[in-house]
Amino acid sequence: MAITSKAWITINRARRRLARGDWAVEREAIVREYARGRSWLDVGCMWNIHGRLCFIAEEAGATAVTGVDVIGETPEFQAERTRRGSSVRVVQGDLHEPSVLAAAGSHDVVWCSGVLYHAPLRS
Repeated sequence: MAITSKAWITINRARRRLARGDWAVEREAIVREYARGRSWLDVGCMWNIHGRLCFIAEEAGATAVTGVDVIGETPEFQAERTRRGSSVRVVQGDLHEPSVLAAAGSHDVVWCSGVLYHAPLRS
């Protein structure tokens, strides 16, 4: 089977899963599985989910949780952090900037789902 056919099949299977809502459940299960006892960094944590995976990592027992996004803290994120009494930390900035990476710090697990294809290549 040609690679383009395989890619087409994979993309369409993913679209069907997203339409059924399975991906949201699966990604949360993955976060819960890997977060406990580890520090957690979510790159691209705000867009359309308002830090949800950060909160799930914290709830699952992550030792520290940081989110990084070019989008600042949304009102929905701030309200949820307050409601939970959460200590999730957010660093606003471009992941290509060394100062942003330094501010985020080192973490045991880095979640970066749905971000890299938006990032321009830099030499």
